[in-house]
Amino acid sequence: MQYLSGREAVRLAVAEKARMETEEGMIVFPRHLWRQSLPLRSAVRRERLPEFCPATPEEAYYMARSAGLYADTYGTAILVRLSEEVGSGRMCLSLGKRTRTERRRGEYRRRETGSSMQTGTEYCAGHVSRALLPGQAFSDSAWNRREGRGSAGVIVRGAAYLRLKEILNGCRELRILKLGTVWPIPEECIREYLAELRSALVLDETRTELLTHIYAVKGKYELRCRIREFHGEEQRAEDIAAALRSFLGERQASGLLRVGAPPERSLAGLPLFTE
Repeated sequence: MQYLSGREAVRLAVAEKARMETEEGMIVFPRHLWRQSLPLRSAVRRERLPEFCPATPEEAYYMARSAGLYADTYGTAILVRLSEEVGSGRMCLSLGKRTRTERRRGEYRRRETGSSMQTGTEYCAGHVSRALLPGQAFSDSAWNRREGRGSAGVIVRGAAYLRLKEILNGCRELRILKLGTVWPIPEECIREYLAELRSALVLDETRTELLTHIYAVKGKYELRCRIREFHGEEQRAEDIAAALRSFLGERQASGLLRVGAPPERSLAGLPLFTE
């Protein structure tokens, strides 16, 4: 296995059509190679690939940028493993229910579960849809797959599922996401990105519109505002506006909502969320 920087690994992976790993731990796996390995699904499922945990904001930034370049080239997701149906676009995530599969007396039973983790295997069921393009559905940060018959969907666990619907609805351009993980993008990069949409972040719009634009920025540039449990649209808008104020500074954020400071447990001013 060859270890390279993010951009170099992506360039060589595209040229050589081979799987590589970057020095940051990013998995570069061209989609056609993944599809060739489908007959060996049982062996692939047992393989535990390393998960990336950024040590510095710079590592997370370059990883996100190289991942975006790769996704734009191949139209698929990395850092996650898609089921065959989702990867081919024949199935997308069902955002309405969490389900659990149980085997009893030789039959599989499917029932809804709550938001808390329970014993057994959980997965997000899929349904056929032509609206979702390949690469716009993705699993949790875990590499596990559902045991049992076929590939009914993509696994999502814990709090990652609770945010999936909001993230997908917030930005259709989102292709790469490691759910349940905060990527600490450098502050200067966030300011540069937000400057492009500064006109959309002023107070003369309603809180709902403000929230919509912030979510679009977050989805497009992998900005994760996992702050704390939300209890309604108004509280959510205040929390996200507080995070933006910490990035933009007092003068630049003078037009945003005047709310309290974010929680102290943060990195680069952005509160972290841990499952």
